[in-house]
Amino acid sequence: MVLFYLFVEKKAIYYNNHMFVSVVIPALNEEKYIQSCLEAIHQQTFFPSEIIVVDNGSTDKTNKIVKNFNPKIRLIIERRRGAAHARDAGFNAAKGDIICRTDADARPTKDWIKKIVMFFKKTPGAVAVSGPLVFYEKLLSFFGSSPSYLLAALSRLALGHEILYGPNMAIKKSAWKKIRPCSDNINLHEDYDLAQHINRVGQIYFDKNNVVFVSGRRVYKTPGRFFIDYPRMFLNHLSHNRGFVSKLV
Repeated sequence: MVLFYLFVEKKAIYYNNHMFVSVVIPALNEEKYIQSCLEAIHQQTFFPSEIIVVDNGSTDKTNKIVKNFNPKIRLIIERRRGAAHARDAGFNAAKGDIICRTDADARPTKDWIKKIVMFFKKTPGAVAVSGPLVFYEKLLSFFGSSPSYLLAALSRLALGHEILYGPNMAIKKSAWKKIRPCSDNINLHEDYDLAQHINRVGQIYFDKNNVVFVSGRRVYKTPGRFFIDYPRMFLNHLSHNRGFVSKLV
């Protein structure tokens, strides 16, 4: 394990000379998932300059697992409950030129950060980028990335810009400084709200070649929220931006 950390630290030093990249992971009672997420980040071919885990009030062993995994991970405590508050705290603390954000139960592919950095380098006008999500549970993996493609297409058609998926997004720190704080509309999903703000300062892109695997546990545990609340928030997002539908919440 010591040799492993020495190896990744050397990679971080090498890449820091080219681009400072932060990874932000909001977490709330994620003791069953956070280890796998951190392992996926530490296996990146482009190792981040810093990893920030924002604990949003966990009562389980999430913090202990993070500290034991790697003491150099920055652990921030955000006492205001809510994914948007946790995300904002992590983004504000991030020192990177690029801020990558994923979920504690997500498993980014090993080239995730590398593809993000390369995308920004070849697309100078981009201020944010997102990508497809695929459920890693066998039953839901049947759908592949189709659900995320569908939602992205609907957003593109109805709003004229891309949305951002929390488990698979990256924004430039310079863009974040122009829009923070970014949790001002409780009727919108935090990802939709962020995309709305980001779109005002620059172009959002969807990189179909950069996939992140995510848990479908919310589909099983809270189907009402997944199949009713999320679509309702999306429709409210349309209403808030273009007046396509009446306000629903």
